[in-house]
Amino acid sequence: MYIHSTYVTSTPEEGRHLIKYTAALSKYLQLEDCDLVKAATNATNMVDTLNNKRGNDDLFNNIYNDAISFANNWQIDITTKRTGGCQIHRPNAPFTSAVEHYKINTYIPMLDYLITELRDRLCRPSPRMEAQYLIPAYSNLMTVDLWQSIKETYSSFLEDPLAADAEYEVYMNDVAAKKVNSDNLKGALLETYGFYPNIYNILKVLLTMPVSTATVERSFSSLRRLKTYLRSTMID
Repeated sequence: MYIHSTYVTSTPEEGRHLIKYTAALSKYLQLEDCDLVKAATNATNMVDTLNNKRGNDDLFNNIYNDAISFANNWQIDITTKRTGGCQIHRPNAPFTSAVEHYKINTYIPMLDYLITELRDRLCRPSPRMEAQYLIPAYSNLMTVDLWQSIKETYSSFLEDPLAADAEYEVYMNDVAAKKVNSDNLKGALLETYGFYPNIYNILKVLLTMPVSTATVERSFSSLRRLKTYLRSTMID
C-alpha cells in the first residue's frame, strides 16, 4: 500500500514510527468486506491522529533521540544537507540545528504527505459518498437537498424514479421510528431489500464501489500459481 512506502527509505526512524499508526489502516483497506463508508471513516480518524502528531514536539524529540542512539551504535555521524538558494528537489527550509532541520525538512513534510494522500484518496467529499447518509446511523445529517443530489447522482440506477420521493419519505419515517436501524452499509442494504427498491439500488451501488485494487491484485497472484512460466512456454 502507498501508506507503507512513503519516505521510509529516506527517513527510516520517522517512517518506522508512523507505520505503527498506518499499518492497521493499510491492512483494513485490503479486506474483502471493506466498503467506502468504513474506509472514509477510518481514514478520517487517522488524519485526525496524524494532525495531533504533527504538533507534538515531545513526540518528535523522542523519535530523534531514538535515531541518535541508532546512529551512535553504528558509528554514523548526524549531518545536515546544505541549504541552497535554488533547491527545489527536496524540502529546503532554513534551520539553525540538526534537530530543527530533521523536524521541518523531514518529519513535518512526511506527515503532511501522508495526511494529504489520505484526504485526497479517501476523505475528499464526493457526490457518490452522499448516499452514506441513507444509512440509519448517519440519517440525522440527511436533508431534502441532499436527497435530491443523491437522486441526481444515482439517477441511472433508480428502479422507479417517479416513486423515489415517496419511498424516501416512508423510509425516513421508518428510520425515525427505529424500524430500520442498521449502523453499517451492509446492514442497511439488507433492511431495504424489497420494500425500498430505489434506496436499495443506491446502497447496493455504493457498497460495490471498490476501495482499493487489492482484490484485483489477489486474483492475479492466484492466476500466477496456475499459469506458471513453464506452462506458458510448453507446446504440444
